[in-house]
Amino acid sequence: MRNSTISVVLLCVGGFLWNGCSSYDRERIDVERASDYIKIQSTPELVIPSDMDAIEVEDQWVVPEIEDRPLAPFFGTEVPRPRPIVGDADLELVSIQNLGPNRSWVVVQRAPATVWPVMKQWIQDAGIEIRYEDRRNGSLFSTPLLLEGAETDSPRALIEQGKQNVDISGGTDWIAVQLENGFRRGSTEVHLRYMNDSSDEEVTSNEWPERSVSIDIERALLNSLAQYDASGYVAPTVSIEAANISLKPKVEVVEDEDGYPSLIFYVDFTRAWATILKALNNAEIDILSQESGDRYFEVEVSENVLQIKKKDFFRRLIRLGNEGTNKYPSTVRILIEGSEDSEDRYTIKLANVESEDPLPIEFARELLLILREHLI
Repeated sequence: MRNSTISVVLLCVGGFLWNGCSSYDRERIDVERASDYIKIQSTPELVIPSDMDAIEVEDQWVVPEIEDRPLAPFFGTEVPRPRPIVGDADLELVSIQNLGPNRSWVVVQRAPATVWPVMKQWIQDAGIEIRYEDRRNGSLFSTPLLLEGAETDSPRALIEQGKQNVDISGGTDWIAVQLENGFRRGSTEVHLRYMNDSSDEEVTSNEWPERSVSIDIERALLNSLAQYDASGYVAPTVSIEAANISLKPKVEVVEDEDGYPSLIFYVDFTRAWATILKALNNAEIDILSQESGDRYFEVEVSENVLQIKKKDFFRRLIRLGNEGTNKYPSTVRILIEGSEDSEDRYTIKLANVESEDPLPIEFARELLLILREHLI
């Protein structure tokens, strides 16, 4: 009995000591591990054995030389700031744009490769057969349309109703759809044409029509397509056949030999003018004057106006214009210069209204960046 009691006591004492030591060890280890990450340790230098060729352990990842760019001196001794992505307007995923009485299109805030399958599905669900398609250029042409027996509010029914409203009778009806890059990065424009040929001859043309026979029917079809895409009925996925779509850009940023930036628009003048006007309004930049005949806008970027708007990127813009000086450009002229080679190519440049001196390069770059991020 006495031995049993002693055994129990020894077991209890041993268990207590074991738990205590374990607790102490765990606490000590946890503390050491928690502070390990703040201790900076250097690894010893690599020692190459004498019987080993040094070239076998050389770093094979060669760091390329930094290209000497003209803009480097403008950074001075400061670390270059990353270019910000501005544009605080929450644009709709799908929207319809109208320019004048005879021009409309759908803007989708997705890449063309994801818009193509949705557009084709809309055509097929409408019971319209595709006669010809050019996936590389993003264009589709339909066969002649059968309007009888169309479901209510379907594209074919919209065409039938539209013909009655605009007094178009008979003829061969067909449509063409064209994808284009949008002004904003990663966006797509969908253009559509409704055609009606009075003759009964077979439709064989694959040339993009300049205008629809009826803008009202065109806009009704565009509205149907926009609602179809926005409804999410078809998931916007990238199809294999759309992977090779290669569309021309709508806008590009270029720099001259001195590093001075400008924008190039690949559209006609009416579209270029309207696009810049819309961008200035979206960015809430005050327009002092505008002359479409002379192709320029004069905008105010004064500090007082910008402080009222409380735009951080505008404050940065003013700082860039004031680096090393006590005066900043309060008025800037936005010029739209045409090209002798093409009627669909315009260069957007900035000029200092108050002085013959050019605008600071960084100032011009940031202002053009703000303008571009508000294009639509």
